[in-house]
Amino acid sequence: MKEKVRCNSAKYTILLTGFKKYDNAYQARDAFQIYYNKNDLSNSWSDAALRGEFNTLQLFNKKGEPLVRIPYEYGDKGKVLEPFTRSYPQYGIGGELQLIPKNWQNRIEIKYDNLDLLDNPNTDLILREN
Repeated sequence: MKEKVRCNSAKYTILLTGFKKYDNAYQARDAFQIYYNKNDLSNSWSDAALRGEFNTLQLFNKKGEPLVRIPYEYGDKGKVLEPFTRSYPQYGIGGELQLIPKNWQNRIEIKYDNLDLLDNPNTDLILREN
C-alpha cells in the first residue's frame, strides 16, 4: 500500500533523477536498470521505492547553469554519454532519461513538494510489459 509523506520543508540529496512517474518500485528499477536483490540488500544499488516531486528549477544555480548532467555509460565510468539507460540490460529494460549531479562531491539538495513510498512487490512474480 502506498504511503504519502508530505515534505514541504525537507531537503534530501539527489543522486539520480528522471522525469517519468512510476506506480511501483519494480517499474522504476526496470527502467533505470538498477541492480536489486531482496536477499542481498547490502550489495543492491537501490530499492527505488522513494518517488519525489519537486520544482525542477532547483536543478539550476542562480546564474541559470545546470547542476545536473547526462552520465556516461557504465555508471559514469565509460566513454560514451548515456542519456537513456541502456548499459545494464541484465537489470532491466532501460530506456529512461537520466540525469546525475554535475559534480559528485557537491551533492544537490532538493526540497521536495511531496514524497511517495512506492509499493515494492515481489519482482519474481511480475512480467515485463514489452
